[in-house]
Amino acid sequence: MLETTTFSTTQSDFETNFETNLKTPSSSSAALKSTNHHHLPALSVSTQGCKSASAARFCGPPAPLSPHLASFCSKGSTRLLLQVFSIDAKSVPIHPSSILISTSGTIFAHRSKAKLEKMLWEDALLDAQKVIELEPSSHVGYHLKHTALRGAKRYREAVDAFQMMHAKLASAHSMQIRKLYETYISPSKAKGAIRKVINDQLDNVPLRLLGTDTGLLCDWEAQISAFKTSTEYNELLLSIMMHPDLPIKRIAEAVATYFRYVMLSHRWGDNEPLLHDIHDKTVYKLKAAGGLVKLQSFCKLVRRAGFHWATTTSSSKNHSTPLLHGIGIQRSRFVYLSDVLPSSKPGALAKSDWNTRGWTVPEFLAPKAIRFYQQDWTPYLDDHSPNHKESVEIMDELEDATGIDARALVTFQPGMRDAREKLRWASTRVTTIPEDIAYSLFGIFGIQLPILYGEIKQNALGRLLQEIVARSGDITALDWVGQPSEFNSCLPADITSYAAPPCLLPSLSEDEIKTAVSSLQQAVAADLVSNFHDQLEQLRAPRFANCRLRLPCMTFRVTEVRRRSGPPQETIFTYRIKADGLDDLLLTTEEKLIQFSRERPTRQTFLFVRPWDRRLLELPDFADDAESSGGWSEPESLLDDSDESVGDSPGEEVLGDSESHSRGLRLIVRLGQPFAAFVSAQQRGGEYKRIASDHHIIAQITLCRGDNPSCKSTLQLGSRVTHGGTKPSPGQSPNSKQRPLASTFNNVIIFYQQDRTPYLDSSPNHKKFVEIMHESEDHPTGTDTCVFQPGMKDAREKLQWASMHDATVPEDNVYSLSNIFGVYVPAIHGENKQRALGRLLQEIVAESGDITLLDWVGQSSEFNSCLPADVASYATPPRVPPSLSEDEIRTAYLSIPRFAHRRLHLPCITFRVTEVRRRRDPGQDTPFSYEVKADGLQDLLITSEQRLIQFSQTRPTPQTFLLVRSWDRRLLELPDFANDTESLEDWSEPEAPGGSPGQEMLADPEPHSQALRLIVRLGQPFSAFLLARQRGGGYKRIASDYDITAQVKDVTFVPNMMDIRTLEIL
Repeated sequence: MLETTTFSTTQSDFETNFETNLKTPSSSSAALKSTNHHHLPALSVSTQGCKSASAARFCGPPAPLSPHLASFCSKGSTRLLLQVFSIDAKSVPIHPSSILISTSGTIFAHRSKAKLEKMLWEDALLDAQKVIELEPSSHVGYHLKHTALRGAKRYREAVDAFQMMHAKLASAHSMQIRKLYETYISPSKAKGAIRKVINDQLDNVPLRLLGTDTGLLCDWEAQISAFKTSTEYNELLLSIMMHPDLPIKRIAEAVATYFRYVMLSHRWGDNEPLLHDIHDKTVYKLKAAGGLVKLQSFCKLVRRAGFHWATTTSSSKNHSTPLLHGIGIQRSRFVYLSDVLPSSKPGALAKSDWNTRGWTVPEFLAPKAIRFYQQDWTPYLDDHSPNHKESVEIMDELEDATGIDARALVTFQPGMRDAREKLRWASTRVTTIPEDIAYSLFGIFGIQLPILYGEIKQNALGRLLQEIVARSGDITALDWVGQPSEFNSCLPADITSYAAPPCLLPSLSEDEIKTAVSSLQQAVAADLVSNFHDQLEQLRAPRFANCRLRLPCMTFRVTEVRRRSGPPQETIFTYRIKADGLDDLLLTTEEKLIQFSRERPTRQTFLFVRPWDRRLLELPDFADDAESSGGWSEPESLLDDSDESVGDSPGEEVLGDSESHSRGLRLIVRLGQPFAAFVSAQQRGGEYKRIASDHHIIAQITLCRGDNPSCKSTLQLGSRVTHGGTKPSPGQSPNSKQRPLASTFNNVIIFYQQDRTPYLDSSPNHKKFVEIMHESEDHPTGTDTCVFQPGMKDAREKLQWASMHDATVPEDNVYSLSNIFGVYVPAIHGENKQRALGRLLQEIVAESGDITLLDWVGQSSEFNSCLPADVASYATPPRVPPSLSEDEIRTAYLSIPRFAHRRLHLPCITFRVTEVRRRRDPGQDTPFSYEVKADGLQDLLITSEQRLIQFSQTRPTPQTFLLVRSWDRRLLELPDFANDTESLEDWSEPEAPGGSPGQEMLADPEPHSQALRLIVRLGQPFSAFLLARQRGGGYKRIASDYDITAQVKDVTFVPNMMDIRTLEIL
C-alpha cells in the first residue's frame, strides 16, 4: 500500500536523536519520548500507491523535503516510523498529496487516527485538538475532532466541528480538497431536509404535548425546539451532512421516533387538572394532590418507558373530547384503571367502569400498542410486556366484555369497512355529554367533521351517518330498529337502535342457485333478463347531503293498509299491509297510518322499499384483479382469432349471450329470496318519509303463477326515492352561513424591511407604487394585486399563485386560500392536508363549475382521485386550449360539474379503452408504462405508479376503463361559469329579434357551419385522463406522471365516436 515515504526536517538535533533511537526496534518508543512535542520539526509525508478513497480526507499542499532524512526514508523504514507512533500502516492510508505543513501536526494526526480505530475517543480528541492548534487552516484536525466527538456521542460538539471542517474545505485552494467538499451536504441544507420531514410529521402530532423530560406543556414550535436541542437531532444532522444519499425514509423514521407520544386513557375523577392549571407550569413541581398525582405518575412512567411526550384524553370536566387532535393515529396508549385493585384476578378489566364509556372504544382500538395499569400503576395481571395487545388472555377478556372480535382489537384500521358492525360496538356505550357518542366514532370511521357542542344528539349522530353513507355508499347503516331521527327518517334517533344484530337472512347454496337458474332458463326471455340486469347494474350509489337521502332501490306499491283491533289506549299499532308482488305483511309502529284499500283508495302513496345492494350482482373485486395482474402474460398472437388463442386459459372467453343470460337469472333467483324492507309514505312536497318499526320487516316476493294478476309487477324497479328533510328556500345556499365578505381584503398595503423602514418607497400605499407592484407580478405568485377581487374567477391561476408557498401548519396553506375565492371552508386544524385541499377544491367546483381545477400533474388525492394530493401540482401552467374564430357558437349545453361529499359529477366526452398492455422496461419497476388503445383514438402511452389490469379485445376484463375529455364550455366561446355566477345581477333580457342590427335570428346554414367548426376543434389534440370503473359504479382517476395528450383518428367520425355524458368520479 505504501511504496516510498520521505521526510524533511529543519532541526538537526531532532534528526540525530530521532535516527539514533530508530536503529533498534526496542528503542522505537524512545524516539518519541526524547522529542519535545512542542518543538517538533516540520515533517512532510509523500506516499505513492495509496488506493483508499478515505485518504483524500488528509489532503494538503506539498512541501520540500530535507536530505537529512532522505537516507532513512530510502531504507524503507516507513512501517517502523509508524510503529513509533502506534499507527498501523494498513489502516492509515495517506494520499500522495496528503500533507500537513508541520511535523508535529502529522504525528498527532496519525496518532489520533490510530486511537479512533481503537475507539479511544477522548485520547483521539486530545491529539485532534493538537492538530487544530498546529494547523488551524487545515480541515484535517476538525475532521478528526468531529469523528472523535461523534464516537463519544457528543453530537452537539461534533456538529460544530463538522461545520468548521466544512468551512475549511470550502476555502481550500486545492481542487482535490474542493472535490472532497462536494461530497458533503452543508449544515443549512441538512437542517432544511429535517424541517421538511418535521412539517410532514406534524399531521400526526397533536397541537400540544407534555414533555416528559421537562414536565412542560409544549406546542408544535416548542416541540420542534426541544428536538433541535436533543441528542437525536444532532446525530441525525451529522448523518445527513456526511451521507447526502441517506434515504428520506431513514430521516422520517428518526423524526417519528423522537415525536412518539403516549396517550393516557382514564376515567375522569375529582380535582382533575385542567389545561389552564398546567399551562406554563412544570407538572413535576406542582403540589401532588387529586388528579395531579395521576398525571405526574403517568408522565414519570412514560419517561421510564423511553418516550419524550405524553398527553391525556380529557381536557375539561364538561367535555370528553380529546385534549389534542390525533385520537385516531397515536401509536401507544396507557390505560389507568382506577377501580382495579392491585393483584386483581382475570375479569377485573371487563368489570371496570372504564369499559362502559363511549370514548374508550376508539381509545383501545386506535393504538398499535396498549398497556393496562391497575390502581397502584402496576401492570394488569402482572404482565410487563410492552404491548398488551399481544397478550391472548387480556384480548380474550376484552373481546368478551366488548363483543368485538379479538382480531379486530389487534389489527383495527380506521375506515368505512363494516360500518354496521362498528356502530354496534358503540351501541351500548354511555357518555356524559349525549352528542359525544357520535363524536367518539369520528376517528373509527376516519371522518373529520366539526365538533359542535350544544347540537342535539340526533343531529350529531345524523351528521356522522350521513357522511358514512355519502362517502361509502354503504346501506347497512339503514338496517336498524327503533325510533326515527329528526335529522332524516331513514336514520335512527339513538345509536342504541344498532344494538340488535343486523338482519341476516339464510342464503341459497350454489347448488340451489344452479337448480333455480336451470328451471328459469326457458321461462324468462333472455333479452328481458339481460336488460333487467343491465338496468340494475347502472344504478348509482346512494347520495346523502343536506339531510336528504337519494336512495337507489326497488319499490313495491302498497295497495292496502288495515289496522288490527286492539285496546283503546294502545300506543303501538299493528297494521296488515298488502303490496303489489309481495306476500302480505304485518307492521308494528308507534305512528298512526291512514287505512285504505283498492276499494277505498287514498291520495297518499305508500311504498315498500328494498334498498339496492350491488353485492347481489356478484361483481369481482377489481382491487384483487389489479394486484394479480403482474403475472399476466401476452397471448401468442393478437392476430389469431382462433378458438385456441382465445380459450387457452379457462374463464377468459368473451362474455357471450348465454353467460349474460345466466348472470341475469342468478340475479333474479337471489332477488326472489326473503329480504329486509321498510315502508315509506309520500309527503306533500313529493319526498318520502320512512315509517319506523319496532322489528325487522321481512318481505317475500309472491310466487309467479299463471293465475296471479300481480305477476307482472313482481320485480318493479324503482328510481331514486328521496327520504326526509325539507326543501331549501329558493336561492338559499347550504354554505350561506358566516360567508366571509370580500371587503375584508386590504386596499392599502405597506412593506417594511428588517430595520422597520419602508421598502423602496415611503408612500402611504405601496399598491400605488409601480416598481413594487411590478416586482410582485414578476414573482411566481404575481398578479395584478392592485385590482384584485375575491371570487371564483381564474381559479386555476389563483391556485398556481399558492403552489410555491409553504406554511408551518400544512393545512394552513389551504385555509389561507378561502378568502381569495370568497368561500367558507371551516378550518379543522389537525386534519390531513389532502382533505383540507380537497374540501376547498370541492367547494370551488361545486359553486363555479370551473373544470380547470382538474388540470394538474402529480399524485392524486385520497379525498377524490380527480384532485391533486398537494397544491404544488398546480405549479405547472395549465394547458391553454386553441381559440375559436370570432363568431360565437351557440349550440349544445352540458350540465355544470357538481362536487359534493368527495364525489365529482363531471360532464365529459368519453372513449372506451379496448386494450391495456404494460411495457417491459429493463431495470425499471416503478413507475409503470402502459400502451393504451381506445375506440376512435390514436394509440397512447401512459406512465403511472398504479398497477393496472392488462387486457385486450381477445382477453377482456369485466372492469370498464375510459379515456375522458372534460367538457370545456370555452370550446363554444361562452362565458365561464364563474363569470356567469358573479355577473347575474347585471344580466338583462335580450331585445326582441330584429330590435337592433346584428341581432337577427341565425339562419339554418350558420348553425351548421358553427357545428362543423366545433367538430374541427374537437378533432384537435386534447388533454385527457384515464378512469377505471369501481365496484360501486363510480369511476376513479388513474394518476399519471405527465399530461396525456390524445387525438381522434378521423375527424369526420367525431359526431359518431364520442360518448357524451356525466360521470360520477370518486
